[in-house]
Amino acid sequence: MEKYSSYRKTEEIYFNWNEYILAPALALLVVSIITYISLYFFGTIFTVFLILIGAGIINSLWLGLKSFSPNGNSRSRPKVPSFIALLSFLRTYVIVLFILVIANIGAYVLVVHQKENILYAGLFYFWLAIVFGLPIAYFVSREIIASRKQYAQALRYTKVHFKIKYDPEFLLQIDEIAFLNTLKKRGAWLSLHQKEKNDSSVPLASLNITARNEILFSPRYHESIFIPINTNQFKVAYFSVMENVYYEDIITFPYEKLHFEENKYPTDEPQILRGNKTDTITISFFKNGKIKLYSGQKLLLEHSLHVSQTITEEEKNIAKEVYIEKRGLNKITLQPELKAIIEKRTKLNETFFSWDLTVATPQKHLIETNYYNADSEDIKIVADEVTTTRIESTLPHSLVCYCYANGIRKWTTIEIDTAVLYALLLSKKATTFELNLSLDVVTATIQLNLNINNQPSNFNAWENNNVEHNLLEITTKLKEQEENKRKETLYTCIYEHMQKKEYAIAEEKCKQAIKENPSDGILYFYEARIVFYRYGKEACYDKEAYYIEKTKDDRYGLSRIYNNYGCLLDDDKEYEKALPYFEKAADICPEDVMYTANIAEIHYKLKNVKKAIYFANETQKKGYISEMMTTIIKNKGKI
Repeated sequence: MEKYSSYRKTEEIYFNWNEYILAPALALLVVSIITYISLYFFGTIFTVFLILIGAGIINSLWLGLKSFSPNGNSRSRPKVPSFIALLSFLRTYVIVLFILVIANIGAYVLVVHQKENILYAGLFYFWLAIVFGLPIAYFVSREIIASRKQYAQALRYTKVHFKIKYDPEFLLQIDEIAFLNTLKKRGAWLSLHQKEKNDSSVPLASLNITARNEILFSPRYHESIFIPINTNQFKVAYFSVMENVYYEDIITFPYEKLHFEENKYPTDEPQILRGNKTDTITISFFKNGKIKLYSGQKLLLEHSLHVSQTITEEEKNIAKEVYIEKRGLNKITLQPELKAIIEKRTKLNETFFSWDLTVATPQKHLIETNYYNADSEDIKIVADEVTTTRIESTLPHSLVCYCYANGIRKWTTIEIDTAVLYALLLSKKATTFELNLSLDVVTATIQLNLNINNQPSNFNAWENNNVEHNLLEITTKLKEQEENKRKETLYTCIYEHMQKKEYAIAEEKCKQAIKENPSDGILYFYEARIVFYRYGKEACYDKEAYYIEKTKDDRYGLSRIYNNYGCLLDDDKEYEKALPYFEKAADICPEDVMYTANIAEIHYKLKNVKKAIYFANETQKKGYISEMMTTIIKNKGKI
């Protein structure tokens, strides 16, 4: 085959100041300082010998580290003649010596300048450029080269998600899948042997429904790959163990049928590097060399591959033995009756039904239906109370249930034995049926019933798998919502009696509710208001300490109690005394803007202009609008 280029990931280059300063600039600077001291105090001849000896020591250390470090090669090597080993040593020695000489030019220039008052400025600047400039130039050149490669590859390749699907008991050994642009000599080859999911060595019939469905409906391979832009050929080669046939073919790839749109992320990269995205490309394998290629749910092509004429029977037998041994399979796996099972699953994959899904649930749910034919588009159904949906599809293999509580969360998946359902439908010659699903997330109860020809049918071939941590969070949230709803109903009932001045009835209901829920602080607030309305302010003042004690563990109730007594004092025009109560209420519940508004109003009445304006503005910032706040702002805090 002609030589093709492929996508290569470009490693990002980072300019690291520590790396730059320590290696090599700092190291060269240290060498220069040592040389400077040697030249200044001991002279040129001594320094030359020092450099020669230093180069030898550094070279020996370098070769030793290279040979015995984890990144080096410490394995035994064949013996080589001494003169060849010496030549190898001399080669690296000369390189080290050259680096040391260059690094020491600056030291030499400084010593000459100090002793003879002669400055070789050009030589000194050359030394600075070498010691400090070359490392920067090195990083810059690496960045330029990496960016050039990155942009060049962005113009030549595009990223796609690629899946491989086939019946796991069909037993395929895929040798090659490649996307080729024959005009530009570019290609993309899949690394299948490392990433392809192994076929189960255990017969699927022996597994439970969940484990069997997991194997049946999961892709055998799923990775992101970079294929050439304008790919025009698609190469496939594989050995079908069950059929004892080797298929290989190169077919035209319909690149023009792929729909691309711009990637919006990551936003810190230019568009050319973000590239374009398209739907997942999926290849499905069937018997007799038939393949189907999809982009998302859209069929790109359907093709029957050629049987290879270059593979001998002996090579096939060897390949089969290797495959069986590698996958841990046995003779049972290869029995002829397995072919009939695969045929039935193929039929299931192609047979469509018209059926109804009825969901009954006291909570709002989203039901996601997954079908036997994985290339069918999954349907999402929003169910509230009782919802019926007519579906035209292959048979369902799972129903994924999400509950709307504190967001939307998955709490259970119902796995269906589609083969048993199919057998029931065939036995009754039915093409339509109804699945009735009852869900209650609070009690975690699930019922799935089957009706065929409007008659109940015994169907127990399903099992559910709960997501326990989600289920716990959902039930806790729903119970909390139910409790809040019950409280709101009770509060409304008491409040309505108060509005109608039916204080005796309101007091009786309040006392009964407190008896049942002694920790509910809001009930004590309502009782305090009833005491005020029925028995007067003094009676209410007398019970202040009691209500504060009862609500100390409920910040909502406690803040209401403080606000209540602040309002009573405000009504008595005791503004100075009322202010601390409103401030305590705001401190306990800062999110309740009503308390801030009451503080603004008290400051307004106390003629604290600046504070009145400040707190009034704070309420408006939080979206609280009232006639009093508008008046304070309009009058600029002055009465």
